[in-house]
Amino acid sequence: MSPNSPPSNEIRTDCETQRYRVQPGAVQQDKAKALAVWRMSGFGGSAAEHPGRYEWFYRSSLHQLAHINFLEYGDEAIGFLGVGFRKWCVAGEPITAGVLVDFVVHPSHRTALPALMLQRHGRRRAKQNAQLLYGLPAAKAEAIFRRLGGEFECQLPRFVRILRSRTYLERLLPTWLASPLSLLIDSTSIVWTYARQLFSRSEGAWLERFDDRFDELWRRLDKRARCMGVRDRGFLEWRFMQRSERSYQIFAVTERSNPQQLRTYFVCERSAATLVIKDLLHVGSGKELRDALLKLSLCARAQGASALSLEIAGDREITNALRRTQFFKRDSRPLFATVSEHIREKIKDARWYITQADEDI
Repeated sequence: MSPNSPPSNEIRTDCETQRYRVQPGAVQQDKAKALAVWRMSGFGGSAAEHPGRYEWFYRSSLHQLAHINFLEYGDEAIGFLGVGFRKWCVAGEPITAGVLVDFVVHPSHRTALPALMLQRHGRRRAKQNAQLLYGLPAAKAEAIFRRLGGEFECQLPRFVRILRSRTYLERLLPTWLASPLSLLIDSTSIVWTYARQLFSRSEGAWLERFDDRFDELWRRLDKRARCMGVRDRGFLEWRFMQRSERSYQIFAVTERSNPQQLRTYFVCERSAATLVIKDLLHVGSGKELRDALLKLSLCARAQGASALSLEIAGDREITNALRRTQFFKRDSRPLFATVSEHIREKIKDARWYITQADEDI
């Protein structure tokens, strides 16, 4: 999500306020209008990527057509809010969820009232199609989300494992000391990682595409106590393979004795010297997950990566696996969600499972 709509202390007159209105857009017809609002509002990412991103997220959505909403001031469109719809599971029950994205308002209109109007109208419309609405706002938009309220708020922590320590040490130490110290630290880490792999019963490999094993992994996953988005082959192909402006890598871990049975997958994207894990799914024990994380670490280092990064909200088993494979928590950001009445009790007892696959970026 790329929200750029922080509230300010500016007060507008009632006459000015009445000039604001929110209008639903037509996905197929209003592409140029949406791109113009993105451009004038300082929407994130390269402007050259915006047309492809609009085609992917709004016109080629996997299930039902996404919603677009325009904030207008007089005759001018000065804000935008999108909602994409996805299949989710809550305690094993299939539902439709909506993710709130692309929340932008023109800089000269970034007061609380216009932003709140846009969110309220967009959410009211989306609730006709979805039992769960959620958003992961940037820091500037958190105040708007908090003011609107919601039944649930959870944190999406970011974990990092350093694979090459020299760059980080040079921020704290002189080069003559950082260089030999990083060599010692990195060598020790590699030996430790390989030692943990000596009796591994699995193997990891990079894949060029998602195959039927990903559907089978999703079917085997116990979803009875989870609140999470569907991660079958169809979703993964849409989310990661149909974006021409982005490049993702798939790392699959299988049993050595049965390579047809997928145990863990990681979907990764290179960002400078960091390999970012955009999504992962695992079936098996915590020990198997630790083994898979170590395999990915070795392969990422072999590719020249200096660090691994992962944003994930999961259960204690996942957190323990990350901690025991030298991942450290760096920061976190909030997820806000509102739900319909009939699933509210189920969600209270469910464990949220969130990765960046549940966003649109």
